Amino acid sequence: MIIISGPALLSLITASVASILVERKIKEGKGLETITDKDHIIICGWNENGVTCPEDCPPEIDFCGNGTCGPDEDCASCDLDCGECWSTCGDLNCGPNEHCGTCPADCGVCPAVCGDDLCEGSETCASCERDCGAC
Repeated sequence: MIIISGPALLSLITASVASILVERKIKEGKGLETITDKDHIIICGWNENGVTCPEDCPPEIDFCGNGTCGPDEDCASCDLDCGECWSTCGDLNCGPNEHCGTCPADCGVCPAVCGDDLCEGSETCASCERDCGAC
């Protein structure tokens, strides 16, 4: 009886150990193993970020491009999150929403363009007959 039960017991123990190791390897391959490390950086999946998957990547760190205009961001430092800066005509700064046609006080007078059907600025009948007519 001992001769038969010895190999059977050894087979049972070997199968149990092998089963545990195979189960761990499968969980590891699927990313299901428990991580016990602390103070490490979690790398999100290829298409995750703090906005689309806050469970994996909490938006704790404010960065330009996360879709939220954070307390340390403004239109000048991060127009992606905070939108384009809008300036006011007359502030002596030709902003991105201003040009010579909308705010000559900040951006200067637009140069005359020959052919725009307006005789203006430095255009004369000699320099731009099309706009100012024949001399």
